[in-house]
Amino acid sequence: MREITDIEKKALLVDLLVRLNHYLEKNSIKWFVAFGTLIGTVCHHGFIPWDDDVDIVVPRKDFFRLIHLLQKDEEFLQKNNMCLLTYDDRNKSYSKRFKIADTRTEMTEFGSLRPAVFIDVFPLDYIPSLKFLRLRRKLIRNADNMIMLCARGKPYRKGFEHILQYLCLIVYRVLGLRKMQSIFERTLVRIEEKNPNYAGVAEGELVNQFSEASNYKYSVPMLFEGVNVPVPVGYHAILTQIYGDYMTLPKEEDRQSHGYYKMYWK
Repeated sequence: MREITDIEKKALLVDLLVRLNHYLEKNSIKWFVAFGTLIGTVCHHGFIPWDDDVDIVVPRKDFFRLIHLLQKDEEFLQKNNMCLLTYDDRNKSYSKRFKIADTRTEMTEFGSLRPAVFIDVFPLDYIPSLKFLRLRRKLIRNADNMIMLCARGKPYRKGFEHILQYLCLIVYRVLGLRKMQSIFERTLVRIEEKNPNYAGVAEGELVNQFSEASNYKYSVPMLFEGVNVPVPVGYHAILTQIYGDYMTLPKEEDRQSHGYYKMYWK
């Protein structure tokens, strides 16, 4: 196997982003570049010099629709040398971010092989207030725990929680996994559509990832490595909220890349 160079990896990521964008546009799915990719687009019109990954966010409603589309669209994935990766090997965890990976690459992580080059897709959540954020995260965590419980097939807690988990498994066996997922999805989307005053990624633990929802009202095109990508209209407020003075380069010791794994062509 030949090791993938940094230049090759970045070229693969841009190509992966272009192919994914065509699919998102075809299915009318809204998305934005996010985090370090957003900083890179705004400040460098490409990758941050010491960065080597791509992050995007998709509004929660479209996020669910996208993951279900991709789970069914094997023809598109195979034709474009892509695969869908979640944080659970059995593809049961769906409330958190997932990855779109290039199947022509591989790396070893935690003792097992997996595709090396990928785009992180985060759900963009809308909430009525910042006080509501803790409840939102708890709901997402409980949803994922429920799905993992169903995938495992037996309770793993003791005492009263054992009884609750056993009852959940009974409901699961009656409804099935897809119906249970639909219940959680409708609940999360219903909450998001009531009073969408703030928007951000609820997966993390930092409140500062959320800013006014109007910052994501629409996108403006900007160049990222020669490709137009959608940038949220309120990008300055978003980046300032998360990173502070994002225009000033950090100290060299703070410039951390993700290049600590060796990646190879298959």
